[in-house]
Amino acid sequence: MNFVATASANGIVIQRLTTKGGDNNVICSEMCIECASSELQTALGEFLHAREIKKSIAAFLYDYTVRNSQKSDQPDVEILEKMKKFVADW
Repeated sequence: MNFVATASANGIVIQRLTTKGGDNNVICSEMCIECASSELQTALGEFLHAREIKKSIAAFLYDYTVRNSQKSDQPDVEILEKMKKFVADW
């Protein structure tokens, strides 16, 4: 799935969710994830909200990986890997 999201400390709103591939069919136009114990909510909420990220997750992951490929900020790398795995497994 590909999606565009906004994140806050209290939850994530997925604004556009589409299928993988070239068809880009919209599955849902808005979905809320509001589970305080959710690993996804914690990772995305804290990581994106702290950095005021407002772009597609795919674009963010690409930009972040390229920009930080030579850095060794381990906490950020661990969170990024969790986010990548979730997006890939969705």
